[in-house]
Amino acid sequence: MPSRIEDPILAYYAESEVNQVQWSKTQPDWVAICFDKKLQILRPNLNHH
Repeated sequence: MPSRIEDPILAYYAESEVNQVQWSKTQPDWVAICFDKKLQILRPNLNHH
């Protein structure tokens, strides 16, 4: 059984409330985040501890 995760493994602070998040199965290295009238395309570092 996997160990319980106590803290989030990924966090992001936007300038305002995030309206939408899209993480593609075909492009898993990138995530799109929408807030206000802005779109940010980010490459999360999932290997960072």
